[in-house]
Amino acid sequence: MTEAISALATLEEGGALTKKGLHLPANITPDRYEAVGRLLTEAEDALQWAWGDYFLFGENVFPEEHSQLWESAAIDHHRSMQYIRIAKAIPEHARRDVSWSHHRVVYTLDDEARDHWLLRAENEGWTRNQLADAVREARGSQNGAGGLPTPSRTYVLERVCDAAERVWQSASLDGECYIVPAEEFEVLAAALGVDLD
Repeated sequence: MTEAISALATLEEGGALTKKGLHLPANITPDRYEAVGRLLTEAEDALQWAWGDYFLFGENVFPEEHSQLWESAAIDHHRSMQYIRIAKAIPEHARRDVSWSHHRVVYTLDDEARDHWLLRAENEGWTRNQLADAVREARGSQNGAGGLPTPSRTYVLERVCDAAERVWQSASLDGECYIVPAEEFEVLAAALGVDLD
């Protein structure tokens, strides 16, 4: 909490956060600079959860109007659906003190497995990638203790559809051909379980 107050004080002492960017005072100390970074990280995580909870609330309270309300939020469909899936899978009481991205790694697991992995990530200070590697390794050990079941067909189809939508949205027409960034093909290949190497 002290770090967040320090970061806010830095912004008040000559910095500014606007919808066009972040401006920090030239005389900022390294400690204050780091505190602002942590504040931004926490704000980003909080906003991802907030959007998911917002969309779920609208879906439940305003079932007739929720799609129009979503459009007014000006968030692309792919992101809003991702926020909804994760917020629906992991209610607030089950969320841990790790990033939203950590939760995204495990949202398809059952409650017990998800809580196990989030707790380990929290206690061991794992990055999102370390958590993903640990979960992938456990999933690969089919017979070992702590192994995870293979992903459900629904989960795989969701990942493939999300990846295909990303490919489509990133494509640009060049004459008669579509050009798609390589990283989007890599995401689609991973969703399909295809090794591009």
